[in-house]
Amino acid sequence: MDQLQPHIKISDWYAPCQDCGSEYNISVELLDEEMKHIINFQPDVVVFEWPNKEPWCQTTHVFKDYGPGDPLMEGRKLVFGQVIME
Repeated sequence: MDQLQPHIKISDWYAPCQDCGSEYNISVELLDEEMKHIINFQPDVVVFEWPNKEPWCQTTHVFKDYGPGDPLMEGRKLVFGQVIME
């Protein structure tokens, strides 16, 4: 792996809640063998106001040139919906 360093592609689909405002947040981190941080991908939070008829969206990212070793991947995806009362 030290010499090859293949690209690591992540992809995720998301859409807004249909009955309330919502937020989408994703964080993916590459870790070394000792579980120490190498590099991460964390785009801006996507905020969907209500009402919203946005279609499904896709986010992708390619990790490359991440250094020697055999990286591990850890990810977190958060989708929050909040009822808006008027």
